[in-house]
Amino acid sequence: MIQSMTGFAEKKLNCSAFSLRISIRTLNHRFLDWHCRGNHIGELENRLRDRAREQIHRGRVDVYLDFEFSDPDKWDLVINDKLLKKILDAFRRSAAGDQSSWDFRVDNILSIPHLFEMKRKDFTKQEARLIEKGFMDTLDSLVQARKKEGEQLKRDIKSHLDKVKKAVEHTAELAEKQPHRIQENMREKIHSLTRDSTVSEEKIVEEAVFAAQKYDFNEEIERLHAHVAQTDELIHKPSGPVGRQLDFLAQEILRETNTINSKAQDLAVVQECLTIKTELESIRQQVQNLE
Repeated sequence: MIQSMTGFAEKKLNCSAFSLRISIRTLNHRFLDWHCRGNHIGELENRLRDRAREQIHRGRVDVYLDFEFSDPDKWDLVINDKLLKKILDAFRRSAAGDQSSWDFRVDNILSIPHLFEMKRKDFTKQEARLIEKGFMDTLDSLVQARKKEGEQLKRDIKSHLDKVKKAVEHTAELAEKQPHRIQENMREKIHSLTRDSTVSEEKIVEEAVFAAQKYDFNEEIERLHAHVAQTDELIHKPSGPVGRQLDFLAQEILRETNTINSKAQDLAVVQECLTIKTELESIRQQVQNLE
């Protein structure tokens, strides 16, 4: 099923050791671009990234993990004993012979760099499984949101593509009439230029055939039919990313349309080309949001 590259989901989970708020936001990006912010979770992040890749193939993925730890036993207080002793000894030497007393507050001590460090103990296997499950629940909600938006984009693209189809079919009908139109136009031009002089019908037909070959765009019409059919097939693809392929096909349709426009000898063909290009612009805008 087609997915949009944009989406957002958030969930919260609780256990005896901590509570956790998980937020996942995805945005447009050429590739899969993973970013995890908030509390550090070590190697567990690699596991979450691998699980995300199973369901998200393209887009910027912003994950935010906000922990609130409630169990003090889950923390380790690391004191640099040697540095603390060195600092205290220095104060004692400085205070020797000084009648004033030294007053240390806890915040003074804690503000000294590299003296104390609070380390969170590694998650237990049960806690890691709980975090991963919470992440997967959030990811599932995100994917559903992306699919829902993808369905809306699919309907919009299909609507514009139907108009492209009609324009291509009408252009194909006009292409069949173009040789006759070229011949009539050439006859009128030759007679207006030569006036009293006579030009054989054979000569007119010969010139008209040459011009018709020069301005023939039936091959472009055939390629347009093929590109439109492939585009229609892709937007109904049951699974997998299609954004890049659709963008490429839109470029190919535009290229063929521009070629037809340059060869057109009929204002009606030019108008159909303009319709195709207008609808293509809308399609390409929508395709940029697809995975």
